[in-house]
Amino acid sequence: MNIKSAGYLFLATVLCAPFQAFAAKEKYEFDRGHTRIFFEVNHLGFSDYRGMFHEYAGGFVFDTDKLEESSIEVTVDMSSADMYFEKMNEHLLNEDLLHVTKYPDAKFVSTAVKPKGKDRAQVTGNLTLLGVTKPVVLDVQFNRAAENPFSKKFTRGFTATGTIDRTEFGIDYAVPLVSKEVKLTISVEAYRVD
Repeated sequence: MNIKSAGYLFLATVLCAPFQAFAAKEKYEFDRGHTRIFFEVNHLGFSDYRGMFHEYAGGFVFDTDKLEESSIEVTVDMSSADMYFEKMNEHLLNEDLLHVTKYPDAKFVSTAVKPKGKDRAQVTGNLTLLGVTKPVVLDVQFNRAAENPFSKKFTRGFTATGTIDRTEFGIDYAVPLVSKEVKLTISVEAYRVD
């Protein structure tokens, strides 16, 4: 390599280096203090009551150039399910419903991400619950992407909603008195991992 070629290579490296720091695929971890996984069922047609999962792990990859290349993976500790009433929680965790002693975790792994307009997307993935794996579709609303003024970390926020049929996973207790449809609402803040 001659001196002139070496000079061009050095110049190209210097000029491109700042852009390499902002690669298209960005990795994110959930901000545990500001992320919530809610579930909701209907009770006897009288009321809709909601619970949440407190413990989970995972994150996502966000592709800024090609949203379709983004992905998400989450593992939920089913024993952390909470409906804010002790007796109901005890029943929720036993073999009638979540059977957490045999199936302690549920896992969601995305298989496709489809843009649906400027700030929306549809995420399809496989949900494994009570040893059964079924496809689930989530509708995602992107809320904001910016530096968090408190943590100083670059943060993305979105809200995902969807519905699953619990009987497809073998949870058929009290159907139809308690709805087989379980509504999911996932409110996420996640920070970019450098």
